[in-house]
Amino acid sequence: MLTPSKTFLALIAGLALALPIEAEEPAGNAEERTSQEIVVPKNAKPGDIPVQTTENESIRRLVNQVLADRAEASRARVTLRSSFSNHPAHFGVNAYPYAVVPLNEQDQPDGLELFFSVGHGELFRTLPWQAGKRHGEERILEGKRVRTVIPWAEGEIHGVRKTFYPDGTVQLEATYEHGLAQGPTRSYDVRGRLASEIMMKEGKRNGLFREFWPESGKVKREIPYEMGSVSGMARDYYASGQIKREVRFKNNEMHGVDVQYEADGKVGRKKFWRTGQEVSEEKFLGK
Repeated sequence: MLTPSKTFLALIAGLALALPIEAEEPAGNAEERTSQEIVVPKNAKPGDIPVQTTENESIRRLVNQVLADRAEASRARVTLRSSFSNHPAHFGVNAYPYAVVPLNEQDQPDGLELFFSVGHGELFRTLPWQAGKRHGEERILEGKRVRTVIPWAEGEIHGVRKTFYPDGTVQLEATYEHGLAQGPTRSYDVRGRLASEIMMKEGKRNGLFREFWPESGKVKREIPYEMGSVSGMARDYYASGQIKREVRFKNNEMHGVDVQYEADGKVGRKKFWRTGQEVSEEKFLGK
């Protein structure tokens, strides 16, 4: 017999909409890395860079690149990450430029911050800043294509956050208001068909999560949420639309009759649950 926790996970695993997390550096060197921030002036000479690494020339070029179109900016913040290199030319631990962003007169990030994979120098993320706050469209890249777009306004995610398949088809879209998921969040298959949807309220699932059969668009699964907790009747459906299973939840725990049906609608088996524990029918009915 499945334990209650495993039964619960078997019902909803893989179905909850996973919102894209903030971009992290692409996988590569697994060595532990440390970060260091330095400020580099425009048109810096080698002696103007406050650390000595094998990448000083790369740092200087990147700073001049991000400041080229910003006449009012005179310096940039560079984030360095240390990584071990086994390249014969610079064997050992080296500090590589990870991110660079223009600074305004108040030393606040102000402009487009560029992120690079450590040791490879490949651009994988761009993040706009305005007077020290994230403001504008952040882009997370995979190679030359855009993987995720995140809208920022005054330091908060605000708008529709989207993730894309390699061909540019939308994979996931989630509406945000002032930093919290608010409204519909939907996922799609590679052909652009609706795969699942849920309403969000104040950053929590609130309403009926629904997953769909791709060919017909019929409901495949329904899970009711109340401000982040599964509460109410959850159902699975056959592709025909016939109910396959239904079980009631209360505060994320099975609590009620759990019925599984055959494809012809006949009852296949019944189980009984109280606050996440399977009990006998007699105990469930109070006999």
